[in-house]
Amino acid sequence: MDSGEKPNHGEMLFSTSKAMTNMFIECMALELAYSKIRVNGVSAGTANTMFRIKRDVGITEYESKIYLENVTENKPLKVAEHKEKLPSPDNIADVILWLASNESSYITGEIIKVDDGMSLTSGYPKPKSQIK
Repeated sequence: MDSGEKPNHGEMLFSTSKAMTNMFIECMALELAYSKIRVNGVSAGTANTMFRIKRDVGITEYESKIYLENVTENKPLKVAEHKEKLPSPDNIADVILWLASNESSYITGEIIKVDDGMSLTSGYPKPKSQIK
């Protein structure tokens, strides 16, 4: 769930700062619309970076590199069984580049989520095989 929309336990300051940032984006889009300036945001959630892996899994930098290589090449994990599918920094950058392009010229005041659908539920959607 996006911290800017719903609170998370132990993340009061983080959640309120994200909510403020989301409102700031929407207000700026409204204020600058008459000047034909678009303002949008990207809510990326957690990205697949070494910082995140080291923090959450508690492994060394060397192990983080091995983990990231295995994840990006879709190999079986050698270091840690980390089941989440996380966006890469490149996935997030692609959305930002698209927002900065003329292809998104009619989009303003939006906060685009880049999280593989994680914010739709309390976690990742169930695979089709698990839905009855």
